[in-house]
Amino acid sequence: MISDRTTAPAAPDAVGREPDDGPGRHGGGWPWTVLPVVVTLVVQVGVCSAAARWQPDARPLDIWAYLLLVAGPLALLAVRRAPVAVLVGTTAASLLYFGLGYPGGPAVLATIVALVATVVAGRRLVAWLVGFVGVGGYLLTHALGGSPVPGPATGALVGWTLVVLVGSEGVRVRRERVAEERRRAAEYGLRCATEERLRIARELHDVLGHHISLINVQAGVALHLMDSGGDPAQTRDALIAIKRSSKEVLREMRTTLGVLRGADEAAPRGPVPGLGAVPDLVGRVCEAGLDVRLVDDGPLGEVDEQAGLAAYRIVQETLTNVRRHAPGAAAVVAIRRDGPDLRVVVTDDGPGATPSDGSGRGIAGMTERATALGGALTAGPADGGGFRVEARLPVGSS
Repeated sequence: MISDRTTAPAAPDAVGREPDDGPGRHGGGWPWTVLPVVVTLVVQVGVCSAAARWQPDARPLDIWAYLLLVAGPLALLAVRRAPVAVLVGTTAASLLYFGLGYPGGPAVLATIVALVATVVAGRRLVAWLVGFVGVGGYLLTHALGGSPVPGPATGALVGWTLVVLVGSEGVRVRRERVAEERRRAAEYGLRCATEERLRIARELHDVLGHHISLINVQAGVALHLMDSGGDPAQTRDALIAIKRSSKEVLREMRTTLGVLRGADEAAPRGPVPGLGAVPDLVGRVCEAGLDVRLVDDGPLGEVDEQAGLAAYRIVQETLTNVRRHAPGAAAVVAIRRDGPDLRVVVTDDGPGATPSDGSGRGIAGMTERATALGGALTAGPADGGGFRVEARLPVGSS
């Protein structure tokens, strides 16, 4: 009646969809509320009725006694909505039952349940106050009736009251811890979904920006050759480059968007671009008319997949920016191992600035890639003229 689910909810998936936990996700139905009430009612009425046979000196059970025994359990139906009122009501019913001299028994069971529920609901001061006021009222009632409770029984009564209250505090602490775990799990799921969306956005930006730019350049070359009556072989080469870039962008988009497919679909899988694909990238850019030179600075050693992908995308995006903002400039790509880091440096001899209307995400996306791996990226005009992009990528990141 007073507990809740203890398991943390599943995190949203990669695109932020909430998981479907099925029926009863937000709590139990009416059986979990009515069943404890029925059990408490049966125990109080049944055991007190049986105990009356062994207590001939007590006042016989009558209609008022049964009303008091039934009132407490029935009040528990509202314990979640008004725990303090239910606690006061069940305590009053118990004190009145014993004060009228009815047979002893578990007539305080409903009061114990209400006491625990009140502590768990956060009304701790009221619960402790009502608990000890109830104990004092019970002792005072017996003292005024001429049958004071013996010392050992008084100690046991106070001790069990403390046990119930302290146990209730333990339940409250546990519920608060579970609620905090749920909150953290929800925040973690949202954070993961946001990071995954950003990763997909960066991939699409880099893939589309690079290949569409290549296609645009080659299409312009082909149109120029056709209009000017140029060499058909050159026109054919431009069209072949367009076809190759189109095929490559489709392949990379299928791989990138595979994460957005449903669980019942077989997402297409393809090799993740890495350092080994940089020479092909440079070759395609050279075919598009950009003068690019790849510098071999020695062995790179073992580089993990994530660092290799980041290096490839940074080179890809930087060359795209060179072609877009410094047409006709020559570029140099240097990738080398620097201790535990992989350094990627791309320089060009263009005007040394990157004009932008403020809507570009190229440098910001490259910076996000580097920082996501624990590295860093700097971009700006080079000392001797032109533009320089340098990234430091820890090769052990994942």
